[in-house]
Amino acid sequence: MATSAIDGTAVADAEAHATLTRILGAIEEYVYTGEFLPDDAYRLLFAGPCRERFLGMSIEDARDAVWADYVHPDWIETFDAAHRGAYETGRLDVEYQLVGADGRVRWVRDRGRMRVEDGRRFLDGSVLDVTAVHSAQAELEAARAEAQRLAQIDHLTGAANRRSLAARLVEIGDRPVGVITIDVDHFKQLNDLYGHAGGDAVLVSLAARLRQSVRLQDDVVRMGGEEFLLLLPGVLDETALLDVAESVRADVAAMAFRAGDEDVEDVEVTVSVGAAIALAETHDVEALLLAADRALYAAKRSGRNCVRLASADPGTDPDAEAQSDALRMAQAMASVAAAAEGMSDVHLREVSLLAARVARRLGSSPSRVLRCRLAGLLHDVGKVSVPSTILMLPGPLDASQWELMREHPAHGEALIRAVPDLRPVAPIVRHHHERWDGAGYPDGLVATAIPLEARIIAAVDAWSAMTTHRPYRVAMSEAVALAELERVAGSQLDPDVVEALRSVLARPRELDR
Repeated sequence: MATSAIDGTAVADAEAHATLTRILGAIEEYVYTGEFLPDDAYRLLFAGPCRERFLGMSIEDARDAVWADYVHPDWIETFDAAHRGAYETGRLDVEYQLVGADGRVRWVRDRGRMRVEDGRRFLDGSVLDVTAVHSAQAELEAARAEAQRLAQIDHLTGAANRRSLAARLVEIGDRPVGVITIDVDHFKQLNDLYGHAGGDAVLVSLAARLRQSVRLQDDVVRMGGEEFLLLLPGVLDETALLDVAESVRADVAAMAFRAGDEDVEDVEVTVSVGAAIALAETHDVEALLLAADRALYAAKRSGRNCVRLASADPGTDPDAEAQSDALRMAQAMASVAAAAEGMSDVHLREVSLLAARVARRLGSSPSRVLRCRLAGLLHDVGKVSVPSTILMLPGPLDASQWELMREHPAHGEALIRAVPDLRPVAPIVRHHHERWDGAGYPDGLVATAIPLEARIIAAVDAWSAMTTHRPYRVAMSEAVALAELERVAGSQLDPDVVEALRSVLARPRELDR
């Protein structure tokens, strides 16, 4: 019996030891108790299991190891500061890196609470390995950075895309900058002859050629279709700008492009080029891009395969004949867009005339006033691509319907870009649903990164919509609508534009022409 009892005890002890071993093996936190001594020293009183895992050594070696000796040098100040803070506040919560004896670097979270007994200060704490969490966070940040990079790259050519342009111009700031716009001549014919795959092959080669033709600090941007833009920070005079533009044109004209596989003959390609420059004291991004765009079309009107400077083109303020033609085209397109929505074009004409008045109130140039008038007529032209069942729905849209509706600014931009005399208005139409606080669409532009004309259209369109009867609601009074605009000024709308609109509405309606 005694022998059996002894044997039973031994078995029970073995099972208990095995159970304890399994429990300790499952513990992931290292628990400890230390004491802060009067001479600012610290003494470890109790070290629980897992200490050796964090320090990358055997259990025996871990007993005598000094924890602080294994804190990563870059984090020792943080470690010391946290423990000084624990002495003062009674709590410890800090993350830092350990470099174990095995060479591994581990992220740890060290948490504890101060305990005072008989005048002695104790720290009861635990350490958790959070390396996996930090690794996951690092991978997530890297993925986000890569997604951000890819979102600003044209996937066909590898050049920057138009979404990157606003951020890049902000980086350049008020430094002198030259802009060169480039458009492939007769690109539609090239697509007709060689197919879209052949056209794409030419665009890829052209982007590579442009990259080789400019400096490392310059930007090559594909604006869409066959149009590219070069940003040249630090260009100080038109002579230098003209040299670059002419060099780019000549490089392209001298190059043999392959529009397909080896069986396809080489293709000769030419480009029309427009150039504009802004010095620091006259930096106006919107005016600069539009000036370069007008110069590009001056090059096309001159026979293509040539360069034109914006300063040499008298079209800074379009003449009366050009204005008349542009307005007639815009009014015709506005009528089509209004019909698609089952409405008259009264709202569009009101936005057009009122936007022009607001632009004048803000001291805009005649060309900007004209752009506001044209954009007022055309801002909803992209709705022709939205199904009529959605446009005429007498109630709120669901999520999928709203997604389709949100595409109309981009569709409108594409339609307008196809009409040369209206092309300067395209970016205004694209951005008239951006918000001052960046929560708008399609590009989430913020504040003054949004073209001024688009900010004007946004405010005027909102006011006109609120004061117009719709099938699903009664029109607001002008006073209530204006109060609503003033409420969202600084969040949805440009406060200066809202103030200018308020001033315009307070005056008798003038004759706009």
